[in-house]
Amino acid sequence: MENVNNRGRLILGSLIAGALVGGTLGVLFAPQKGTKTRKNIAKMLRTLQVSLKKK
Repeated sequence: MENVNNRGRLILGSLIAGALVGGTLGVLFAPQKGTKTRKNIAKMLRTLQVSLKKK
């Protein structure tokens, strides 16, 4: 039973570490500012919404 507990902790720890590393790299190597990215996403969603309403 102890072996299963340790394995779960290892998996959880690995997931957390991976999320932290991925988030950090994403922020460091982002191609543009967050405000511009959010505006682009909002524009894309509005365009998609209009096209779906037309169909």
